[in-house]
Amino acid sequence: MTVAKKIAKNAGLLFTSEVLGNVFSFLLVIVISHYLGDNGFGKYSYAFAFVNVALIFSHLGMRTYLFREISKHPEKTKKFLDNAFTLRFFLTWFVYGIALVIAFFIPDAREIFLVIVLVMIYEQLYLFVRLANTVFNAHERNRFVLTARTLLKSLGLVFGAASLFLGYGLVGLVVGLIAVQLIVCGYSYFVLKKNFVVPSFSFDFAYWKTLVTASLPFWFTLVFQRIYYRIDTLMLGSMTTFSETGLYGASFSIVNALSFIPAVVITASFPTMSRMFDTNSRKQLTHLYHKVFSYLFTIGFPAVIGLTILADRIMPFVFGPEFVRAGPLLQILSWSVLFIFLTHLLGYLLNAIDKQKLFTIATVITAIANLGLNLMLIPRYGAQGAAYATVSSYLILFFSLLYFSSKHGYPLPLFSLICRPMIAGVAMSLVVVRLLNVHLLVSVAGGIVSFFGVFFLLGGLGPDEKRLLRSLLNK
Repeated sequence: MTVAKKIAKNAGLLFTSEVLGNVFSFLLVIVISHYLGDNGFGKYSYAFAFVNVALIFSHLGMRTYLFREISKHPEKTKKFLDNAFTLRFFLTWFVYGIALVIAFFIPDAREIFLVIVLVMIYEQLYLFVRLANTVFNAHERNRFVLTARTLLKSLGLVFGAASLFLGYGLVGLVVGLIAVQLIVCGYSYFVLKKNFVVPSFSFDFAYWKTLVTASLPFWFTLVFQRIYYRIDTLMLGSMTTFSETGLYGASFSIVNALSFIPAVVITASFPTMSRMFDTNSRKQLTHLYHKVFSYLFTIGFPAVIGLTILADRIMPFVFGPEFVRAGPLLQILSWSVLFIFLTHLLGYLLNAIDKQKLFTIATVITAIANLGLNLMLIPRYGAQGAAYATVSSYLILFFSLLYFSSKHGYPLPLFSLICRPMIAGVAMSLVVVRLLNVHLLVSVAGGIVSFFGVFFLLGGLGPDEKRLLRSLLNK
């Protein structure tokens, strides 16, 4: 199987997994917003943001490091997995203890203290599932990821919606999600035991030291990523109201629903990128890097155009009339979509070429800028201020990573890569504006058809893509 076909096959499985998972997740978000309103959805968003910010101090960057190392040394899977899980397990509960003490002294967190505790249990169970998926990804056995994610998200929708329908509220919702997580943990354990290794606790302290030392650059990157990705929700909850936080959370959920696309592409191509660098196949790595950048821009740019024009119609259509005020927030946040797509690739390229410290530096700069912007903008502009801070932060991250990757031998021929998608995007915007008075779904369909129609007429589908597409269709 050629590299392109292998990546396409893995991307196809991961894409299916992410599409199904995001559809079910998004439906659950809609159900939550309808049953709990903007205030209840704000509490839900705040609780998960609080726990996820706390979790960065137990992550230590191990998952990214494991992904890279298992891809290169699959025979060491058990040693990597067992020690990483054991270390993360105990670190997580230590961090949780500190976080609960802090939560007790924060009025907003204290108001939903029980919900925060339940979310902590949910995320602890999810730790094992994520590590198992890392093994599946690294061995490029992504059908197991597809099953695990589909189980998690589909049952999450069923159990979560049932809890809300039966009147158990936010607490019942999270308890239902914990029950689902237990089921998925059982599935992941069974697959690991049957196909890879039998997971168990391992206390190899010498290896722990190696693991932590090697993972720290990835961890620093993650710490600052979480700051600019989650801190806005916490700051909004503390500086405004849960209602304002709910409007922002609903808008950002649209953006977040699209973030699976770069995650799929990068997860499918990262093992190959790492191996290409490891075997000094620089020409092939450069070619792959340019191709992936082109694909992500071609998908991300029309998404930005469509969300910007249709935001005022999308929010009430999806979440109900109570969320019509979130339309302007989505218009602003939609511009972060493109930069989320591209920074995924640029960051993982630096990881693949063993320049993860530069990725860390870029995320530090971005996190500091994000904190400063939020502190300045939220008191004055509320949720819109947080949205402007988010977009500005991703813009800073993109140009920082672009500079570092170019400096270390991987420049991008930007004009040739983005020219056709931008022209097609302009044509698409004209079509969508003309369709504003028809049904929203017709506007979306018209935009998609017009963009890709113009893109193909401009020769956007190159010889490599045509050969790959014919091969996949024939198969």
